[in-house]
Amino acid sequence: MAAEDACLNIEDRGTLFGDGVYEFFKVHNGKVLMTQEHLDRLRYSASELELTVPYSDEKIGAIIDKLIDTNGLQYGGIYLQLTRGAAHRIHQFPDDCTPNFFIVAREMPPVPQSLYEEGMAVLLLPDERWKRCDIKSLNLLANILAKQKAIKAGVDDAILYSERGITESTSSSVLTVIDGVLTTTPLGPWILPGITRQAVLELALKDNIPVAERFISKEELTAADEVIITNTRSDVTPVTTVDGQPVGNGKPGKITRRLMDLFADLLK
Repeated sequence: MAAEDACLNIEDRGTLFGDGVYEFFKVHNGKVLMTQEHLDRLRYSASELELTVPYSDEKIGAIIDKLIDTNGLQYGGIYLQLTRGAAHRIHQFPDDCTPNFFIVAREMPPVPQSLYEEGMAVLLLPDERWKRCDIKSLNLLANILAKQKAIKAGVDDAILYSERGITESTSSSVLTVIDGVLTTTPLGPWILPGITRQAVLELALKDNIPVAERFISKEELTAADEVIITNTRSDVTPVTTVDGQPVGNGKPGKITRRLMDLFADLLK
């Protein structure tokens, strides 16, 4: 079915309240990457909202494969959304609500090569999101506002900080290299458990790159030797400017480039 032909009840709770969860899968060379990891995260997010995923992993995988085949998709993404369903507007969970579940396949342009070669520029902004960022929920308004501030300022993204320290960016995990140690925020309600983040940490350990999971301050971030963001869409991307100041020598660093190569090998 074409996306423009699909219909959703205007009282769907995903629309009214953001009452739902989603996942995004990368399609590379006609194949979905890290399918099980994404499905596991989907089920975790759904369970935290007391939602039931209506299909088995095998069924969802088969639907995704059919979408890729039907659309002849080689490079792009699969967007999956689950909401509590449609009901008259009340805040508590309705008694007779059937979840809405849909999957969309999209071709996407490649990430500009310049981002990998020259790096991203970011702002530092306060983290104004809700306190359950470990759930991949539909509630993304704070992320959107931070991203829009970054775009208006003429940079690529924003890295967020709370009273604990650096959390993540508007849609990516944040890693730094400080004194040769790959350092990232520990898992918890303050960040999404990034699939690419976890893969990169595992690759680093196998390559004998020291890893630490701890909070770092804004001052540590701006003084870091290297800054990296990771996500499903753009994989491993260097950050070379923070608040107008260069990171390290202003070029993608040695460990960043090594992790980019290792992750590229993983995709082959």
